[in-house]
Order: sequence, then structure tokens, then C-alpha cells
Amino acid sequence: MSDKARLPASVCKLQIGVSLLPIQFDLGGGYAAGVISGGFYLLMTSYQFTWGPSLFNARRNFLASPIQPALLLTSALIDAGSD
Repeated sequence: MSDKARLPASVCKLQIGVSLLPIQFDLGGGYAAGVISGGFYLLMTSYQFTWGPSLFNARRNFLASPIQPALLLTSALIDAGSD
């Protein structure tokens, strides 16, 4: 497995770790659910690309990358509106 194939999974782990930091500052359960669900989906597609680097898996991972921040922002807005 090349370093290029491992890079998306490494960046994904870093992005999810940074996204989890606001939970320590008392953001609600809605935010946590959005981070965990979006992060799980992005991490799943990243590992699929890592284990089987192909054009199909690369496209799937590329198309999953904007879904995670969209879920994160949507869940943050919903959680902020529920206070």
C-alpha cells in the first residue's frame, strides 16, 4: 500500500479529531451525533480507498468529503436552535 493511498485516511482521522473538540465545550448531543455520523461515513470511504485504491473508491471518497462538513454544520445549527 502506497503512502498516497494512506493519506486520505490520515487526513480523515485528523479532521474528525478536530471536529470532536467542541464537544468538550458543552455542545449538545445533536452536534455530537452529526460529527460521529458524518465522520464515520467519511472514515469508511477513506478506508475503502486505502484497502482497494481504484478510481471508483477514489470518486466515492471525494464525493463523501463534502458530506462530513455539511452534516457537521447542519447538526451545529440544529443544536444551536434547540437551546
